[in-house]
Amino acid sequence: MVEPGDLLIVRTNGSRNLIGRSAPVLAIGEQMSFASYLIRVRLDPAQADARFVSLVLASPGHRAVIESRAATTAGQYNLNIPSLRSLRVPSIGLDEQRRIVAEVEQQLSLIDSLRAAVESAQKRSTALRRAILERAFRGELVPQDPADEPASVLLERIRAERAAAPVRRRTRV
Repeated sequence: MVEPGDLLIVRTNGSRNLIGRSAPVLAIGEQMSFASYLIRVRLDPAQADARFVSLVLASPGHRAVIESRAATTAGQYNLNIPSLRSLRVPSIGLDEQRRIVAEVEQQLSLIDSLRAAVESAQKRSTALRRAILERAFRGELVPQDPADEPASVLLERIRAERAAAPVRRRTRV
């Protein structure tokens, strides 16, 4: 059964980059078990915070080692327990682990806020671009001089000038 503080790690998957991905079990409402494609790691809560270990396993260096150790058969990548046991997690105090987790979570929250702001700005930019083009096609971007000839007259004059111009023949060099 799964308990708060456990760490669930993907053992088997069709995608190499998902092997070894982990998630800490933070809380459960009732008894829960885990699927066979996962590995449950029961950590000593006096020694390790599951959220910290999950962050360490997600770091680029650990990801590279995990992915290099993933064996494949029949299109499925697998990670075995001995490979996981050989991974080294920094040995730091529990208070420091929790401080690091809090800092990472704060930074990720900031990144999420920035991402939302960028997406909102992109939507506004698209709407503004559309509105500007609509106004441009209606001739509403600059004040119009009633003495100016209409575009249709200008275009007709250009066509007539082109038709009256002598045809230039290209010479081969």
